[in-house]
Amino acid sequence: MGINNRNYNTSDPTVEYAKPQRATIQVGDRALNMAKVYGYLFLALLFTGGIAFGVGYLFSLWMAHDIAIEATGYRGGMIAILMVSAVGLLILSFVVHGVAFRNKHSVLPYYIAYVLLMGTLLSTFTMFIDWRILGVAFGITSLVIGLDAVIALFAKSNFNWVAMMGLSLLLGAGLVFLFSWLMILLFPGVFGPILYIIDFVVFVAIVLLTLVDIVRITKIAEQGEMTNNLALYCSFIIYTDFIYIFIRIVYYIAIFSNRR
Repeated sequence: MGINNRNYNTSDPTVEYAKPQRATIQVGDRALNMAKVYGYLFLALLFTGGIAFGVGYLFSLWMAHDIAIEATGYRGGMIAILMVSAVGLLILSFVVHGVAFRNKHSVLPYYIAYVLLMGTLLSTFTMFIDWRILGVAFGITSLVIGLDAVIALFAKSNFNWVAMMGLSLLLGAGLVFLFSWLMILLFPGVFGPILYIIDFVVFVAIVLLTLVDIVRITKIAEQGEMTNNLALYCSFIIYTDFIYIFIRIVYYIAIFSNRR
């Protein structure tokens, strides 16, 4: 069972973190490897932001042009592009993990394609959401990831108990969501609040699993020189976690701002 197609058990392609090859921690190796991972993450986020703003700007020009001539073609075109991007992201998430697991080819081209599609999908944020909300959400997400990184530096275990807690929360939220449909007939008024609670529980679970990801990646980094492919894969894992947390925080801030 996993999140973002990642397993939280010994079948993961990065299971070597659980079997250290050295009795002592090589601080230099860890620093160099994590610098490589976070370097790739920084570039991925930088390009994602650039693509999101660029595509959002092009969408805005397209929309303004069609509105000026009283046409509505931009709506169908934008929806089609966003839907293709979403499906492409789902497919690529499986492809990246599959390529990393087999370790015969580089994950770089698939990672780049994923970033391109993610930037396209997030272009709607740059079009319709206040840049201040995006900035605050990005800052909060960066703090969450940074705090996880600090915790990972001092972690003495692989945080398996945190993984179990996160997966349990996801399972519980899924079960409540399934049964909540029955409550539509019995208690229609409480369905909305239940969905908010489920959404927040899922968010907490993902934050916990992100901490587990970073702890385990840090453990991998302590085992010696990390190949570029493994560094890219580890970066991809943190990247997907970062984007999910960022999207949820944007959502929560937007709701709070609208209620003020």
